[in-house]
Amino acid sequence: MNSGRIYWLRNSRGATCVAPYSLRARELPRVSMPIAWSELDKIAPDGVDIAMAKKRLSKKDPWADFFEVKQVLK
Repeated sequence: MNSGRIYWLRNSRGATCVAPYSLRARELPRVSMPIAWSELDKIAPDGVDIAMAKKRLSKKDPWADFFEVKQVLK
């Protein structure tokens, strides 16, 4: 389900972008993972550790059809 909005939370000094499926530079190793819209209120931004990432990789990729969506930003 798409809310019709784009959320971009990288607006503070020193904030960085991390490629999907990569480790994040944090004290506790966390993984940058694609999540579905329905998971936004269930998974914290730093909530995916390596064990959870391995479990998620065995499921359907929520971004599998990313390039198939025909949408125009206004």
